Amino acid sequence: NLQEWRDTSLNTLKEFNQNKGMHAIFVSKEMLDRDPEFEESLLDKAQKQQDLVVMGYDSEGTTKVLYEPKTNYKIDRIEVMIDKSNHFISKAQMRSLIRDNPKVSSDMVFRHALKKDFSKYRSNIIVQNGNSEAAVKAAQALANKHPESSIIVHFDDNNKLVTSDNEIYTPKGNVRLNFVDHGENFANGENGMAELTDRVKQIYDTYANENTYFDRIALVGCDTTNIKQGLARNFAKTIYDNMPALRTAQITGRGGEVEINENGTKTMKTGGTKTLYSWHDGGIVSITKSAKTTADNLNNPLINLNEEIQRL
Repeated sequence: NLQEWRDTSLNTLKEFNQNKGMHAIFVSKEMLDRDPEFEESLLDKAQKQQDLVVMGYDSEGTTKVLYEPKTNYKIDRIEVMIDKSNHFISKAQMRSLIRDNPKVSSDMVFRHALKKDFSKYRSNIIVQNGNSEAAVKAAQALANKHPESSIIVHFDDNNKLVTSDNEIYTPKGNVRLNFVDHGENFANGENGMAELTDRVKQIYDTYANENTYFDRIALVGCDTTNIKQGLARNFAKTIYDNMPALRTAQITGRGGEVEINENGTKTMKTGGTKTLYSWHDGGIVSITKSAKTTADNLNNPLINLNEEIQRL
């Protein structure tokens, strides 16, 4: 049972994360052949993080380096990606795969990881921006999708950052920051945009360190690209103008209704879009894509129905 294995695997994550050397992902040739986009995601993550090796292997036990940083390194953590079509690798099989690789440390720890749990981001900070039932459930679902690398935070009545469990969290690598709420609830009031920007600054000041960089900031809510005269773009402009350190981050908004499913994936209403804003040559550029998953009707969209009725 893959789900039972997933729960067991999370319990061993502490040992896996204690090692400080190079992290490697092993993925079968069959998996890569079935899903070329997955290979692109793996390589994109490795190129951005620069602390990750990606290796392919085949049924004959032959390995091939798909990406490695241009530094001297020792691999002491290996994740083997699996899905319903792939079998687990035994310790003996792993020893066979790495026996001729001098870059693998003698104290290497390896584990299996579900392909569906793969994230392009090494760390996920999720802001529960509102207290509605939909926002609370959505934030928790996003965290549950990548529990080993996610934290949920919120802000008190004085707009001060509060961690949900007062835990110490140290992100690593590339960070995705998600603000989750009904779209209309972002940047409310006369000082709404200033408060939202200040929340980003507090999170950055708290969690940014020499081993991290903020790769994406997402407004996860309904129609954030259109409401309030282009909320998402105005948010991007404010962030880029006031926080130059975040000009390397993409900022995203949604055009249309969106809901977060129990498994942490997103579904948009038919016709929905996602717009990615970025800083380039001294200004903002954007690209709009059709939503990957859509439905004619959503069960629990991140939209404030009372405000939507008043608007209509």
